[in-house]
Amino acid sequence: FEKLLDTVVIGGLMATIHSVIEFIVNRNVPDYRSQAFFTNPNFFGTALTFCILICAFKAATNIKHVWLYYCAAVFLALGLYISGSMSLWLVALIGILLMLIFLKN
Repeated sequence: FEKLLDTVVIGGLMATIHSVIEFIVNRNVPDYRSQAFFTNPNFFGTALTFCILICAFKAATNIKHVWLYYCAAVFLALGLYISGSMSLWLVALIGILLMLIFLKN
């Protein structure tokens, strides 16, 4: 299970790298929203939100390599910003807060 979560995060990081390159190539297009390997920027943002939540879970439950999950979450947040899916920031924040509440108990 842990390796599967790591694989999902690595896939999100690869998609974010692709979206950053895509954003740089299309920087002259006004209001461009990167979508990486997905057909819609909102789908891409949803996948990145899940990856950010996985990073938060792994950082909260894994004592080893916490800084690695923090760095991955920040880079995934960059991809979320590039996708332009602004409502998903709220979803990620609420998800992290709920997860911290439930993990505390």
